Amino acid sequence: MVLVKSGPICYNHQVRRLLTLTFLLTLIGILSYIALTLYQNSKFDEVKPVYGEIIKEVSLPGTVEAEEKAELSFKISGEIASISAQVGDQVKQGDLLVTLDRSVLWQSIQQAYADLNVANSDYYKAKDKLGATRETYKTDPHSEEARTAIGQDQTAADAALFALEKKRSQVKAAEETWADSALYAPFDGEVVSVSQKVGERVSTLDTDSLITLVNFKSLYFRGELEEKDGYSVKVGQDANLSLDSFPDETFSGKVVLIEKEIKKSSSGNKIIPIRITLEVPPDKLSLASSGDALISIKRKENAQLLPKKAVFNIDGRNFVKVKDRLFIFTREYPVMTGLFDGKNWEIISGLDNVETILVPKN
Repeated sequence: MVLVKSGPICYNHQVRRLLTLTFLLTLIGILSYIALTLYQNSKFDEVKPVYGEIIKEVSLPGTVEAEEKAELSFKISGEIASISAQVGDQVKQGDLLVTLDRSVLWQSIQQAYADLNVANSDYYKAKDKLGATRETYKTDPHSEEARTAIGQDQTAADAALFALEKKRSQVKAAEETWADSALYAPFDGEVVSVSQKVGERVSTLDTDSLITLVNFKSLYFRGELEEKDGYSVKVGQDANLSLDSFPDETFSGKVVLIEKEIKKSSSGNKIIPIRITLEVPPDKLSLASSGDALISIKRKENAQLLPKKAVFNIDGRNFVKVKDRLFIFTREYPVMTGLFDGKNWEIISGLDNVETILVPKN
């Protein structure tokens, strides 16, 4: 009987099988990783840095407003007697626009003047009588009789003066009411709205204006600059304006005023109002038109540029994605950025030895 020792042979065979399996699994893992990396890389386009001019701009949303705009209404109640201007009419400063019925007011002002004349006459009579009494007792002005007579006439003169001043105030009030019964153009302009008709009554409780006047030569663009950009815009800088009513056109303008007071926008953000002149044909101007103004605040030539999508931020630092030398794997490469114009970043440093950048596809 012959015995065969097979233990070591079986062991070695198992080891080889295990090593082979480990190798295959490792190879599969590496190939899978490479395949996944290549798949991920297929989601990117390759770009090269370019050199050119970059301009940093700030965008200001805003509306067209008028420096000279008047919403006129009456300070007194009454019935409208005449309207001398209609929508679209061109008027001159001082032109009469609307009047109320003045028949009762005329009677009041005539009566006030008549009462003033009476009071004025009474005062001078009392003043003359006081003078005469003093003349009568000038030789003995300190006697009981003199003091009594002079005192009575002085009291009468003071009362007459008080009555005269009261009548003067009544005349002034009547004249002011007379003036308030008419609306005049405060400047040259165009009538853009008339809300009531002849014969209708107006009241001091009315909240709407009766007639609105605009000087279209005084239109300007009021932009809203974010507080963080407040010191980047200067008076005299040029602006490019786009109006929603003419989306395919761009108009020129110039910054003429930066308000000192920080205000809040309709959305609650802190903004600085900016006034920009409008170089726009009159037929393309409309009050309250909305739009945007672009103002160039910095310019740099021969700058190294990358598309916006090529730069991303991690923990406050900017990076770009590059391939390794085998063009298989990728890694993040830190860069220092400068100006940004909304489309491109200026790269200040970090790309000295990098030729190709990966940019996510659309």
